[in-house]
Amino acid sequence: MRQLLSQIQPGLLESHIQPLLTRLNTLLAAGDHSPDSVERRVRILPVARRSCDSRLFPQIAQALLQRKRLRATHYNRSNNETTVRDISPQRLVYYRDNWYLDAWCHWREGLRSFAVDALEQVVILPDPALEVDDAYLEAELAAGYGIFSGAEVQWALLRFTPERSRWVQAEVWHPQQQGQSDEQGRYCLKLP
Repeated sequence: MRQLLSQIQPGLLESHIQPLLTRLNTLLAAGDHSPDSVERRVRILPVARRSCDSRLFPQIAQALLQRKRLRATHYNRSNNETTVRDISPQRLVYYRDNWYLDAWCHWREGLRSFAVDALEQVVILPDPALEVDDAYLEAELAAGYGIFSGAEVQWALLRFTPERSRWVQAEVWHPQQQGQSDEQGRYCLKLP
């Protein structure tokens, strides 16, 4: 827990996390092992984490919680372009060791998921954020989070060799995944 909390994002929730870390250290110290001993013996390794500008998090969180719009300078890696757009933040998502901001994009007039590390600048606007219904937000963004978005979901079928199947069949790649072994011993995994 100490490692997970310290890795969330430097400066993101530091003032809130520090008392929790202090309490965890106290609990660990009261046990049979010191906090440093436990941390030295247990490792949690992040996967493909991209670094973010931690100065943006307080503004993003403030706009999100106070229900204000943001003017965001966003770098799109796909087309190598930077745009400035007004967005209504809906939620922050920590997915596969990276932060995303789900927001209504007033420029595109639709929901978008922005990688926080691709936001170069944000300014809180006085305008109230547009409220998006939670069910609509889930339908549009949650099904293929981090890869694809939209209400129309396509399913991919992946087949793994019998040797690799022993690992893959024990893994959860997506909450709606479906998997079974075929007659050749291959693991067939269906993912939205």
